[in-house]
Amino acid sequence: TPVTALTPPQPARDDVLINKTGSTNGFGGYVAFVPKMQFGIVILANKYDPNEDRIRMAYQILTRLDANNGASE
Repeated sequence: TPVTALTPPQPARDDVLINKTGSTNGFGGYVAFVPKMQFGIVILANKYDPNEDRIRMAYQILTRLDANNGASE
């Protein structure tokens, strides 16, 4: 797929979720970082769980952390 440069480049955004799933030989992992909230999560498992399960678990944890962060202000 051809790539086209953005001119001028877009400024970096902080209202995003940066994430990556991965697995190999029966092990699974997931990492997610939310720059605007200034926190992230890494899930490492010594067994394979489907990507959807790992993502759902991380979302639940991040949602609870965000709720707790907002409650303390």
